[in-house]
Amino acid sequence: MSTNGKVLGIADLIRDEVLPVEKIFIEDWGGDVCIRVMSGTGRADLEKFFVGNNKKWDGVKIREEFFRRCICDENGNLILDAAGAKRLLERRASVTEKIFEKCLEANGFREQDVEGLAKN
Repeated sequence: MSTNGKVLGIADLIRDEVLPVEKIFIEDWGGDVCIRVMSGTGRADLEKFFVGNNKKWDGVKIREEFFRRCICDENGNLILDAAGAKRLLERRASVTEKIFEKCLEANGFREQDVEGLAKN
């Protein structure tokens, strides 16, 4: 077993953290979309949202929820409500898919994770 530094204590583990914001340039729209990395609680809430409902979620609902929980301003403040996320999905699919894929990537979701959410 190797170690790369000090052992982190409780203060290190639970200190406040600014969640990273990643930008994705949307050439078709001429600007950036900001994607916020979810906290561990945020990711668990998203999973609970899908698993806790007794119906199957289609690709539209999954994308709406990711957009609501990830798309933000430059300061990390979420900017879309349910209606805004739904409206965004009415835009060109090639662009919204690029944004969705960035939401997944930024938050460590893999394709099989999303497929699992859709099955529940």
